[in-house]
Amino acid sequence: MKRSALIAGGIGLFFSFGAAAGISPICVPCLTVVFGLLAGYLAGTFDKPTDQNRSVRAGALSGLLGGVGMLLGQAIGAILNSVLIGPEGTARMLAQMGLFAGGPAQIAQLYWIVIILSTLFLAASDIVLMAGFGALGGLLWWKMSRSKPGIPKNATGGSE
Repeated sequence: MKRSALIAGGIGLFFSFGAAAGISPICVPCLTVVFGLLAGYLAGTFDKPTDQNRSVRAGALSGLLGGVGMLLGQAIGAILNSVLIGPEGTARMLAQMGLFAGGPAQIAQLYWIVIILSTLFLAASDIVLMAGFGALGGLLWWKMSRSKPGIPKNATGGSE
C-alpha cells in the first residue's frame, strides 16, 4: 500500500503541478479520477488482500495517502499560476470574456483570499476524491483478480 501511494502520489504531484501551473488549479480534480484508480489498483496488486473489504480498504488508504502528493502539486502550481497571472491578468481575462469585474485594483482586494480559499477547497476535494476512487480501484482489482482461471471465486483466504 505504501508503494502504491508513493507511486500514485509522486506521479500525481508532477501532473497536478503541471495542470495547476500551466492551465488552472480547477483542472486538477479531474486528474484525481485516474490517479485514485491507479493507487487503488496498485494497492491490490502489491498487497494482494485476501478479501474484498481489505482490498477496498487498502485502495482507499492508498488513494488517501496518494492524495497528499496531489495536494502538494496543486498548492505549488496554484501559487505559481496566481503569481504569474496576478490581478492584472485576471482583469484582462475577464474583460476578454465580456465580464466586468472592475479594474485590477478592485480585483486585487479579494484576489489572494479567493486564491487561498479555492486552493484549500480544491485540495481537500482532491484528497476525498483520491480516497474514493482508490477504494474503487481496490474493488476493481479484487473483481478482476478473482475472475482469472485457477483462482476460486469463493476463496477468501486469511486466518480463521
